[in-house]
Formats: sequence, C-alpha cells, structure tokens
Amino acid sequence: MLRWNQVVRRVASIVLFAGLVVFVASCSRDSGERYTLVIPAGTYKSDANPLTALPHTETADAFVLEFTVGDTLEVVNQDVVLHAVGIATVRAGETLATTFNEPGEFTVACTLLGGQDITVRVLPAE
Repeated sequence: MLRWNQVVRRVASIVLFAGLVVFVASCSRDSGERYTLVIPAGTYKSDANPLTALPHTETADAFVLEFTVGDTLEVVNQDVVLHAVGIATVRAGETLATTFNEPGEFTVACTLLGGQDITVRVLPAE
C-alpha cells in the first residue's frame, strides 16, 4: 500500500513530466517566417529598392511591409552608409534581426525610399 507522500511524489512527477512534454513541443513549433533583406553596396547612390523582396503592398502614396506575429526580419547592410528600414536602423557593414511579437501598425521613415515614410503592419498569428 502506498503512503500519502509517495502518492504526492508520483503525482508531482507525472505533472512535471507532462509540463516538460508541453514545453518541448511548444519550443519545436515553427514560430514564423524569417525574412532577410540584403542592402547591397552602392544602394545609397542607386534607385534600386531592395524592399520589394519583402512581403508588401505598394501604391502611389504608400509602401506597406506586412508581417505576422512570430516573423523575423533580418537586415544585412552591405552598403557604406547607415540605413533605416522599418523598425531597424542598421549601420554600414552590420546585421540586425528583430522578431515581431505583437500585432500592430506603425509608420517610419525609410532611407531606401529616399526618406519616404513606410508602414510596417504586423498581423496576428493564425
């Protein structure tokens, strides 16, 4: 016959094991897409727009980058000048990555579009 403290230990072990299984399963899920924006050398003096490689919508009045919660944007600046792209300001020769953790929308200036404002829209995960 089991004693009360043995029962408590077994139940605690089962709960701990179940929690560990749930934690490992949640860590192994794909948490979103990873987008890499490479700003090539010489971009500062060209009319090229590397932003078109990212998910976006574009009109005559607006350029909107669209992401989903959990997506990561990595900006690789191979140019010789600092660039502001969405929420990232990346110095020459540096790389910056950010993961979008909350839905929302904000407007910021973008050096890749000659200082034009762009909107970054982060949609809820499905």
